Amino acid sequence: MKEEIESINPNLILALGNTALEAVTGRKGIQNWRGSIISSKWGTPKVIGSIHPANITRAGEDHDEEKGTFSFIYRTILKLDVKRAIDESSNKELNLPTRILRTCNDSLQLYRFIRDGNAKGQVYIDIETYSSTLPVCVSLAFSRHSAISIPLVRRVKGQIRRGKKVYQTEYKICERSDSESAEIWRQLDELFRNNYICGQNIKFDKEKLELIGFKFKGVKSDTVVKAHVVNPELPKFSLGFLGSVWTREPFYKEEGKEFVYGRDHIDNLLRYNARDSAVDCEVDEELDVDIRELSDQFKLDLMSYFEYKMKLYPIYEEMERVGFKINEPRSKELKSKYEADLETEYKGLVELVGKEINPNSWQQVSSFLYHDLHLPKPYSRKTTSGTEEKVLTKLLNKLKNDRNGARPTKIIESILRCRKQNKTISVYIDFKRDYDGRGRSNYRQAGTETGRSSTSVLKEPIRKDKTGFAFQTLTKHGDIGADIRSQFIPDDGFVYVNIDKSQAEVRVVCVLSENYKFLERMSKIDSHRRVAAFALGYCDKFDIMSDTHEVADAIGKDSPDRFIGKKVKHAHAYGMKKFECAGQINKEARKLGLNIDISEWKAGNMLDRMDIAMPEIKGIFHRDVIDCLHATRTLITPFGRPRQFFERFGEQLYKEGYADIPQSTVSDDLKQGMIRVDEWRRRVKAPIKVGARKVIGFAFNGEAHDANLFQMPIGEYQDICKEIKPLLEQPIDFNQCSLRRNYQLVIPVDFEVAFENYKEFQKLKV
Repeated sequence: MKEEIESINPNLILALGNTALEAVTGRKGIQNWRGSIISSKWGTPKVIGSIHPANITRAGEDHDEEKGTFSFIYRTILKLDVKRAIDESSNKELNLPTRILRTCNDSLQLYRFIRDGNAKGQVYIDIETYSSTLPVCVSLAFSRHSAISIPLVRRVKGQIRRGKKVYQTEYKICERSDSESAEIWRQLDELFRNNYICGQNIKFDKEKLELIGFKFKGVKSDTVVKAHVVNPELPKFSLGFLGSVWTREPFYKEEGKEFVYGRDHIDNLLRYNARDSAVDCEVDEELDVDIRELSDQFKLDLMSYFEYKMKLYPIYEEMERVGFKINEPRSKELKSKYEADLETEYKGLVELVGKEINPNSWQQVSSFLYHDLHLPKPYSRKTTSGTEEKVLTKLLNKLKNDRNGARPTKIIESILRCRKQNKTISVYIDFKRDYDGRGRSNYRQAGTETGRSSTSVLKEPIRKDKTGFAFQTLTKHGDIGADIRSQFIPDDGFVYVNIDKSQAEVRVVCVLSENYKFLERMSKIDSHRRVAAFALGYCDKFDIMSDTHEVADAIGKDSPDRFIGKKVKHAHAYGMKKFECAGQINKEARKLGLNIDISEWKAGNMLDRMDIAMPEIKGIFHRDVIDCLHATRTLITPFGRPRQFFERFGEQLYKEGYADIPQSTVSDDLKQGMIRVDEWRRRVKAPIKVGARKVIGFAFNGEAHDANLFQMPIGEYQDICKEIKPLLEQPIDFNQCSLRRNYQLVIPVDFEVAFENYKEFQKLKV
């Protein structure tokens, strides 16, 4: 191969796939090195690696990068890598970005760097931590060309293991006097207080620095959020990935990941730290260029949209900081209850199986179901075990018509119940409390392609051990949901107030489908009952105009039928097929403890009846979405948020398109309301009179797509709710939407208050 390359004498080699990359560079890990301009193992020619096209060809809905199948967005990433290879092939020189990366040795050097840097109101920062806790160093960059890393401590304590013994040791970071350290900290604090900070996932860096005393003016830019605004379909938002797309900096992130205290020289970590800030600055500047281009292309003010997203930063920080007070006696009571239920359920499972089996072991469950019982394994591209919940639920549907399926059905149902109870204990009851005993969640603004946030537990590098829970996964339905929520209690002197956007996505779909009659009637009738009555075949006509409906009104508020009506309406609006609709209804019902078992035939029949009830969904809404996707591959929401789609044309792409505008619009409507409430609260921060009472302050406690949770003072929550209600019910103008409608939609909000815990809510009339 080397002789053949020498005979061709190319300027550059495009290495497609991990095998090719390793052959010509000796490096492994195509996901890390793709897009990087590097030397071959012979020095020349240059090499750029990228994903092998075959991996993208095989990719589909069930992609798995660890198994070598990539989502279709990587087709665009491959095109960018090929374009870079073509540009670089014009010469043999390895011309990489030149950056001056310094290590701060004293306060005078830092003073000169800050003085010469000309902050212009903002500075890019990045930190490295020791044991996911202590900030060891912080880097500063005022441009992409120069950065400095400043050690914050002189040494850190650690442990070394020799055999079975563990010894205490110290790792030296730098040498300087107390007065020098104090002056460096003073200069940094002055810089942070007087300039906005920028960075990649900057919330993490800011929180860690605040823990050791630094104060900040605010956050100006986060490249994770900005990249998500530019292209929400990116497969990753790490600095390594963003740098590979928006800069020519070769992959360097292993320098930090592989650094070991006591083994490697500390300068390696400091240089890596400085490079992060400089690269992040370049990424941010290049993203600004893309934002301007997208704004011109779609006639939008996308920079204003990004700035609105950055206004959410302090609100999400507040949610994470406030967390939840936990009623520990109640938590222990719940743990004992569910452990007893789990023990009883497990004994029943062992009796059914005839031997010991671990329901959480996919190997044991797979072996028993498909080897011992000879059950047919449901097909799934994403799994080989056949033991995931949705796979077992699908298997249950097949077994219900089998004469010999009674015992396997009972076994599978018992396995699922055991798993559910075990998850309830470990994830929602016995989770690790934070250092102050509270339960917390980590919020990610760039959580989904539609712009919705997502939540997760706190783990490295945020916390050393997994801590807290994912707030948005807490269900409020069923016995388990109520039990879990009962352990969370408001702080002394406060109540929980939940503010929910009423049937928000359905209302947006009504506007997009121009079904204004249904939209108007939603505030006067229970639409879930009306849909259920017709979809389930209880009546021959879909009637929404009558104020009363004998059949629909007989359906109970918490009945399985009303639940089905709600779910089938959602499935129809978002273009689900009958097998998806049946699977989702059965899975959600199982979680809530509802006795529901919908076959694919029944789901298909309900969807067909929904076509009759709401022909506007497919005839207007779905048609217009498909037309926009074929014309531009882009959908723009009423709030001016564009999303370019990169999936193959087909049902999967269309379904993503159907969901995008409703989900994104509701999310932005809720968040814009959060900002207005926060600004109002800041204006009245000092105690003032609202009505007949004084407002002394309230806190954001949680956000879940179409609802906000607050903690409000006991004596003032009603007055506060009256003030913020109009701030949350602002009109949404659909005239700048891709599916332009001359309509101003106001989504009403419902208020609930809980005095004792997060479970016992009652309606609050405002």
